[in-house]
Amino acid sequence: MFVRLIIFRLQIELFPNFFKEKMIKLKTIITVLFFITALNFAYAKNQKIDSLKSVLQKTENDSVRLNLLNSIFYEYINTDTAEAKNYCEKVLNEAEKTKYNFEKADAFRIAGIHYGNIYDYEKAIEYYDKAKILFKSFRNDAGEIGYAKTLTNIGSLYHRNGDFATALEIYLEAESILTKYDENTILLKIYNSLADVHLYLTKNEKAMAYMDKA
Repeated sequence: MFVRLIIFRLQIELFPNFFKEKMIKLKTIITVLFFITALNFAYAKNQKIDSLKSVLQKTENDSVRLNLLNSIFYEYINTDTAEAKNYCEKVLNEAEKTKYNFEKADAFRIAGIHYGNIYDYEKAIEYYDKAKILFKSFRNDAGEIGYAKTLTNIGSLYHRNGDFATALEIYLEAESILTKYDENTILLKIYNSLADVHLYLTKNEKAMAYMDKA
């Protein structure tokens, strides 16, 4: 292996232009492949959004409409701020009309995510608090899980703003709820967040423990 490395280094030194051309071609191929992958992802995403919008137009049930609007909002949340804002407003308008409180609670949670993403933290906390109150009122498993998800979102807000002590307290409350349920995806996110927060608080042993869980 060592000999092969020496030979490779000699080849580069003796034929620099040849290897330079090869590297340029390789970079071009990687760039093209990345661009094609991105286009395919965007195409698939647009197809999904179009499909959701098509179903939404034909749906009259309040609960289903809210779930569809929530799904469309999630598709836009990290790619199109203007459309995310548009669908966040639609979600909230629909939530005000519905008699289904669980969907309304999730709509408030989604509004919190949106306002957090555009750095309007006061509005984000306002909607998260509304979501928490509704989720807590259900007194069932779905309500507890929704409440814990909202806590995770709030913890992320404080985490992002550097208030690690508050984020830690909130994450731990969410963890204590979710460990009772089969919600591994959310728990993994919480474990990663707890590891990061403990590192910032220089509690390295705790951080390692949560890294092992994740």
